[in-house]
Amino acid sequence: MIKLDFKKITRYFIYSDDRFASLKPWRDWKIMIVGLLIFLAAAIIIDGYIFWEFKFGSPFGVNNDFASETKILVLKKQSLERIVKELEGREKMFNDVFSTSTPLVKDPSL
Repeated sequence: MIKLDFKKITRYFIYSDDRFASLKPWRDWKIMIVGLLIFLAAAIIIDGYIFWEFKFGSPFGVNNDFASETKILVLKKQSLERIVKELEGREKMFNDVFSTSTPLVKDPSL
């Protein structure tokens, strides 16, 4: 098994004794570019996995047969008509409030 020595990896980016005390543009650019490449590689791998799952299989390996397994809900016509009448009555009452009343607080800027 291969062992990784993180001290050698960090020395590649931080090669001074004072670490971050002074500005070193080349070191900073190396850190930014390597960080960006790691981020892009992770994003490409994740996006590729999601694309593969949606293109060639069901999303994330779950078969969604929900539509074929569910029962159809049947509502009675009388109950639907009662609900529609009640909603129409509420809508009419809501619209009547705006058409018949004047606002109690008037805008002084007008």
